[in-house]
Amino acid sequence: MPRVNADFVPSHYNHKATGQAEVTLNGRAHHLGKWKSPASRAEYERLITEWLANGRRLHDQPRPA
Repeated sequence: MPRVNADFVPSHYNHKATGQAEVTLNGRAHHLGKWKSPASRAEYERLITEWLANGRRLHDQPRPA
């Protein structure tokens, strides 16, 4: 299993083909809304907070065995 840098937080980026903001968490892209919108930034903050609080996993992602 790869080592995890405890300080690493995935970035909020632009999916150019759709103009949507995205973040990739555990190999899965999450669409956040229109790029650079306040709503996309808020959704990014919500997802990152949940991801960190749950040990770098989201509730819908299974724990590794």
